[in-house]
Amino acid sequence: MKKYIFLIIISTNSLANLPTIDIANIVQTTISALKNIEQVGQVYTQIDNQLQQINKLKEQFDNMNGDYFKQLLLNSTGYKKARRWIPSNFRDVLDMYRGLYPYQAYQEAAFAGWEARNDYYIYDTETYYEENESIAAQRWAQYNNNSVAAIGIAESSFERATGVISETERLIDDMGSSPDQKAALDLSNRMSAQLQFLLAELIRVQSSQAAANARNELYTQAQKGEDLRISNNTHVTSIF
Repeated sequence: MKKYIFLIIISTNSLANLPTIDIANIVQTTISALKNIEQVGQVYTQIDNQLQQINKLKEQFDNMNGDYFKQLLLNSTGYKKARRWIPSNFRDVLDMYRGLYPYQAYQEAAFAGWEARNDYYIYDTETYYEENESIAAQRWAQYNNNSVAAIGIAESSFERATGVISETERLIDDMGSSPDQKAALDLSNRMSAQLQFLLAELIRVQSSQAAANARNELYTQAQKGEDLRISNNTHVTSIF
């Protein structure tokens, strides 16, 4: 049996045309690409964190310079109007009950006094005096207005104080839900302002009561003086 041996000879020129694959290079390139992707993700995370920090700083800045609870800071048109529930001058208050000063802006106080007068069936001056322009008639009318003014102011203040109690309770509830330090500070300032206004109203009511009492005392003295004058005149007349 014959055996044949084949010898294959490949020239180097032929091998040079065949493509080669560098596995090590591919692996290294892939690792580098993955690292680049990871670095890009880290940069994105850093940018996102910086944006969040910027937004947080802006929010803090807005909080420190914002205007929380502006409608509750007692300086709106509604609050200013509500605080002016009686004339600023006590003599104007008396004139209001005499019909010499417009009452439309102070209806609660005005009607409170007038209703109290009606409860006691106190009528106009001409009902009691034939000459309603006389000194005695005018003196009685002023005495009547002093009492009416004191009642009107006191009853109106009572109603306002009841409303303030409810409002203060709401503010206390808001303190627990303040979103940040600025809001809490605004609420604290609001409560302090509320206290100042309440003290001012208390002084106003007490002053009006004191003025009415003092005026009523003057009326009593005037009546005593008038009685003394009549008595003296009667005594002089009887002598002659």
